[in-house]
Amino acid sequence: MSNKSNTEQSSGEGMSLLAQLRQRRDEISQELSQPLNLPVPGYDNLLWVRTKRIEWEQVNKIASRKARKGQDAASLQKEQAADLIIATTECVYFVERGQERVVSERWDDTLAEALGFTAPSARGVVMGVFNNDFAMVQFNNQIYQWLQGEEVEVLTELEGE
Repeated sequence: MSNKSNTEQSSGEGMSLLAQLRQRRDEISQELSQPLNLPVPGYDNLLWVRTKRIEWEQVNKIASRKARKGQDAASLQKEQAADLIIATTECVYFVERGQERVVSERWDDTLAEALGFTAPSARGVVMGVFNNDFAMVQFNNQIYQWLQGEEVEVLTELEGE
């Protein structure tokens, strides 16, 4: 018996292994084409970011950026986290009475002003919105996880209440 006939044979559930793999590949392709919506920590599930996929080259460029002279590793990590958030953001929105309302399609003055602060750059707006380095880096990690094709567990601040 050839390999093809072995793998094309029906499994106990009535679907061949190859058919299952093809189906799963199609599911993965569908999942990868969908944006990821994440709540911004600290905003009680009112403020959300819709992310889009970016190419590996762009992620690598962000991750491989070197520290400026005198810049410490922690500061570089925070900047890289903010830069990935900026690069993957499709829009920032809030949910009011069950309806989404886009605040901004980028991390800019519009978003900063809507939240009552000013910032000199997109990176500054990200840092100002999160206002918590640990939360920003964790948010960044969720985006990395999603970009890698892993399922991201979106924890909302109201869960368990």
